[in-house]
Amino acid sequence: MKKRIKSLVYDTSTAKEIVTYTDFPVSSNEHVEETLYRKRTGEFFLYGKGNANSGYATYNNMAGGYEPGQRIIPLTFDEAKEWYERNLNNEEYDFTEEQYKELFVVERKDDEAKRTFTLNLSVRAKKELEKMATIQGKSQSEIVENLILSEAEN
Repeated sequence: MKKRIKSLVYDTSTAKEIVTYTDFPVSSNEHVEETLYRKRTGEFFLYGKGNANSGYATYNNMAGGYEPGQRIIPLTFDEAKEWYERNLNNEEYDFTEEQYKELFVVERKDDEAKRTFTLNLSVRAKKELEKMATIQGKSQSEIVENLILSEAEN
């Protein structure tokens, strides 16, 4: 499924599938299936689908009732982390600390956690950032972080 939401494209065929959570049997009207995805740019989103009595159901005016539905739901980093913890921290799923840390925690020597997010830059600014990173021998993330922190100190 592919959907544009607030100028961002979410596509299940190009994003990395992390894990799928299901609730109720497929034959049940309450059946729900949610899959957590992560885009290459770092954003998380859910692709969810469900039967007529699920939160994904849609109303059909012609039939006069609810029917199975599906949708994509963008998630913030914290929302994705909360969804993962709430739905997968039980015996039915292979919830491991290793997978959790890989997704939600990047440890650094100075104990600062990093988070992935997207910045929209002009083409000119992106080229300048690439040039700065090359000249300084640093990653683009390090350049942006240093600029922000140096400005915050002033």
